[in-house]
Amino acid sequence: MAVASKSDLYRHQVEKISKLSFDVGVYRPPSEGGSASLLLRVTENCPWNKCTFCEMYKGHKFVYRPVEDIKADIDTIRAMVDEIREVSLKLGQEGRPNRDVYQALLSVDPFLNENYCFSNVFSWLYYGGKTVFLQDADSMIMRPAEFIEVLQHLRKELPGVTRVTSYTRSKTLAQRKQEELTAIREAGLDRIHVGLETGDDEILKIVRKGVTSAEQIDGGKKAMAAGFQLSEYWMPDLGGRER
Repeated sequence: MAVASKSDLYRHQVEKISKLSFDVGVYRPPSEGGSASLLLRVTENCPWNKCTFCEMYKGHKFVYRPVEDIKADIDTIRAMVDEIREVSLKLGQEGRPNRDVYQALLSVDPFLNENYCFSNVFSWLYYGGKTVFLQDADSMIMRPAEFIEVLQHLRKELPGVTRVTSYTRSKTLAQRKQEELTAIREAGLDRIHVGLETGDDEILKIVRKGVTSAEQIDGGKKAMAAGFQLSEYWMPDLGGRER
């Protein structure tokens, strides 16, 4: 009579996890670094993509992802979370995604270690599963109603999340109505990261930033009024000795 190994108890979960995938980008702010934040792509690349100092998205076309595709990715993440926790429960780890659970999963499928989606989700859970970063360069470019739908679905399917953050552009913030920004904040986006770079209008033109200092101020004020945590990045010496 064949004797089942311990790994047979959770082989089904591992096989299911190995088939799950969702869209993940490359870039995120330093505060969303390491392994603590779940990375979820809501738009792909940069809708502006003309700044002379930035090579992050050069040669890549901007893609406006359909809401249903993003929601399907969120559902995939939720399914992966559920399977990982099921394995943890079967191992007597009370649903916690610890090192024992990780080693058990790899003992069934060593190639899981090369699955970036799995690694992202497992590390995120391991460090508490609290923060999510929405990629890529300007998530706020999404139509407000669609962005709100995505945020609400994210919060519903991943209720343990305490902070959701994203990149956006000052220009985009300035173009949004105040009530739209407030609705997006209330739907679950907590923090936005903006590349200010400089407040000098001449340098802004030189580096083809596509925004004026007045628009930067307007966008920042709108974001603060909507209740966002606002993180602005500036570039020392962008104008060189001349500026």
